[in-house]
Amino acid sequence: MCPYDYTEAPPPRDTMELIPRDTIATLVLHIRSGGVGEDGMLTRTSKGDAEMLVCEFTLADGAYKGRKVFENLLLEATTDGHAEAAKISRSNCGPFSTVRSGSSPTTSRRRRVPLARSA
Repeated sequence: MCPYDYTEAPPPRDTMELIPRDTIATLVLHIRSGGVGEDGMLTRTSKGDAEMLVCEFTLADGAYKGRKVFENLLLEATTDGHAEAAKISRSNCGPFSTVRSGSSPTTSRRRRVPLARSA
């Protein structure tokens, strides 16, 4: 017997259209600490053979305010495949370190950071 009865569940929301390409929005980054690596910010994989940043981005303004985007960025690896994934993750992290060029939100310049890579 199924532990949950979904016969009375409401229908799915259809307000979840994709965020259009080239949408500019302010993102708030939350990194879920995993207790590994520098300052305990990395999380180990279930096999323990790689370490990653577990990221949650929340759109802070605009038409999609409150929407969340999740990303696991592999940074430390032991296998060749993981090493390649870590290289890709590091290249994706580059824009995060250069988004804000000032010392406070009022003096910073904004820069477009893609929400996702196109295929």
